[in-house]
Amino acid sequence: FSLLINPLPSTFTITGVSDTALPGQQISAGVSLNSAYTLLISGKLLLTVTADVDDPTIQFATGGRSVDFTIPAGATQAVFPGIVTGLGFQTGTVVSTIQLSVTVEVSGSVLPLDPDPTRTITVTRTAPVISSVRFGSQSSSGFTVLVDGFAVSRGMTQAVLEFSPRAGANFQSVPFTLDVGSLFGAWYAREESRNYGSQFELTVPFTSQGDAGAVGSVTVRLINTDGTSGPVTASK
Repeated sequence: FSLLINPLPSTFTITGVSDTALPGQQISAGVSLNSAYTLLISGKLLLTVTADVDDPTIQFATGGRSVDFTIPAGATQAVFPGIVTGLGFQTGTVVSTIQLSVTVEVSGSVLPLDPDPTRTITVTRTAPVISSVRFGSQSSSGFTVLVDGFAVSRGMTQAVLEFSPRAGANFQSVPFTLDVGSLFGAWYAREESRNYGSQFELTVPFTSQGDAGAVGSVTVRLINTDGTSGPVTASK
């Protein structure tokens, strides 16, 4: 009789990731073999999150926190459903630790992984991030300013808005510094906010004693204990 023995596959590696990542990013991860194997390998790439608030937006681009893959016989790179290259995942908008791990099997048998290819990524603290600024409702006597963004520490202290005149209007640029600590505290204390990580939409109404149409643009900065966001400008 003949006996066919297939040695265990060589080292598995999770590729495309580093030890730290910024919040609000998409990273592309992959799984590779050190050398090609003679049989089809099936596996799962798993994502585990450790955080004070578990941000549900931390997930793979395919949805969820686990995804199947295969490594065809004679190949070294994992193939994900509908994905040509690496599989993207969101880092979310809270301070967290994200762990990527794999399980693999050949012909229905789960394989031991030595060395363990697990990777751990720390999502770092940053100053507040403004995603967008825009004018909302407008009338002759006032308007609203809408600010979208996130704050990984889930807190904010101040919002600074500076208005500039439209062409031909006669007023100097005017800055306003608003204490928004209690407002953000109330939002992040709500259970609903956990569904969005640290994302928010801030609505700031303004009433004008003169012609509100004289305002041409607004520049917004947000401040908390982690620092000051970059300025974002919106025009009417």
